[in-house]
Amino acid sequence: MKRTLAISLVLLLFLSFRTSDVGLGPVEVNASNGYPVHNLDTGLNYTSIQEAIDALQTLDGHRILVEKGVYFENVIIGKSISLLGENKSNTIIDGNNVGTVLDVRADYVNVSGLTVQRSGIFPNAGIFICYNPNLPPPETWSIHTNISNNILKWNSYGILLRFSSYNSISGNVFVDNSAGIMLENASYNAILGNVMHA
Repeated sequence: MKRTLAISLVLLLFLSFRTSDVGLGPVEVNASNGYPVHNLDTGLNYTSIQEAIDALQTLDGHRILVEKGVYFENVIIGKSISLLGENKSNTIIDGNNVGTVLDVRADYVNVSGLTVQRSGIFPNAGIFICYNPNLPPPETWSIHTNISNNILKWNSYGILLRFSSYNSISGNVFVDNSAGIMLENASYNAILGNVMHA
């Protein structure tokens, strides 16, 4: 009994000193523990962007938040989700000069706050918004995707839209891409306020 009481007093003393060290305000805790990709709607954490998108728990309408860092991935988005970077300058998806970096194969997708870089050679792109070849027309067309506030650099095409309509491409910065924005059989798309650097 005395030993338990002594241990309790020591713990209480330690906690009181720790509280005085940090003050009485909130303490910021980084709980990712090697899981830097978060589904904000389920609270689940993942090691890669593709893993988060492919998870059975990730549904249409969910928001995937990517912490700052470099992610060497070729990502396929096949769900109507929002992919959000922590900071567009240092949240980087790098294709490592192979294939398309971010391939959008669903409607109502939002991509914001990312650097998308180093796609493979033509016809690959930093972001490719395309149709689903497994469906008959007009269901094959990708629609209502929003690509905003991103940096696209060192890609063959910065953004390539093919058989895709009613999308918004706005507020993005294009740096050293072979071509900035390419539209193939795409109509009624809004392209506003983007900046191109050679």
